[in-house]
Order: sequence, then C-alpha cells, then structure tokens
Amino acid sequence: MSQYGMQMPGGRSSRGPSLGIVDALLLLSSVAMIAAFIVLWPAATAVSPDGKPWEMHEDNPNALISLPE
Repeated sequence: MSQYGMQMPGGRSSRGPSLGIVDALLLLSSVAMIAAFIVLWPAATAVSPDGKPWEMHEDNPNALISLPE
C-alpha cells in the first residue's frame, strides 16, 4: 500500500521537514554579512567624501584628498 501513498494505522509516523546543514550555513552567512555591514559602515563613513559611504572619490590623479581630523 505504500506505493499508493496510504498510511497504515500504527505505522511509522511521517516527519515534517527539518533544518539541515545547508540551512544552518545560510543563516550563519547571513549573520556574518550583517555583522560586516555594521562594523564597516563607520569606517566607510570616515574616509568617504562628505561622509556619505555610497559616494566615490574623484578619479583625478591631481586632486587633493583631505581626511577628517
């Protein structure tokens, strides 16, 4: 009867899906990415122009770069 998907009374209980090692690694990598973002945001703010980490420095080799004191 198992080929028809029928369950016998008193038979082995069906288990639901459980977390595996791939799920644990995915969660760990997500936590690591969030931690890296939190740690590196102040550093990117300190060296970026106008304190905006998403802005780029000028691509002029003769331009002066000034760092905050």
